[in-house]
Amino acid sequence: MDEVRERLGPVGILVHCAATAADGLIIDQDEKTWREVVDVNLVGAYRVIRCALPSMVRRRYGRIVVASSPSALRGVPGQSAYASAKAGLLGLVRTLAAEYAPRNILVNAVTPGFMDSELTVDVSEQARAAILARTVRNRPLDPALAAEAVLFLLDNDAVTGHNLVVDGGFSLC
Repeated sequence: MDEVRERLGPVGILVHCAATAADGLIIDQDEKTWREVVDVNLVGAYRVIRCALPSMVRRRYGRIVVASSPSALRGVPGQSAYASAKAGLLGLVRTLAAEYAPRNILVNAVTPGFMDSELTVDVSEQARAAILARTVRNRPLDPALAAEAVLFLLDNDAVTGHNLVVDGGFSLC
């Protein structure tokens, strides 16, 4: 964060979209693996937000958007660590929104659906087909649509503490 501030100045906008997953039933998953998933997805967001907030508070301006997941909204077998971390982000967003809105710092989440990415490259064809069958359009989300949702949240002064779901209806089923 020091390098970012040195090169670009104070942080006014932060988008946290780091993610990792290690799917498996909780009974078969060791604690180390479970914690690694939670550390990247939830603790990582905490750390980077905590580093960015002081300059936002001083400037009385900030926009933060974190990426959650439909797994946070409904049970997905084998994703206890991932779903727990992504659900934790939603609680973090609501709390920070309440704490920092008086300082003109808006905090939101975007929940994109299944996209082709490094995170989903190892998803089996069978699992992929099952996921896509539960979406309205029966195809992966275009990453540009997720980016548009992030830009909407960054640009709208009337939205804070919100989770914008862009998942093709997956979380409805």
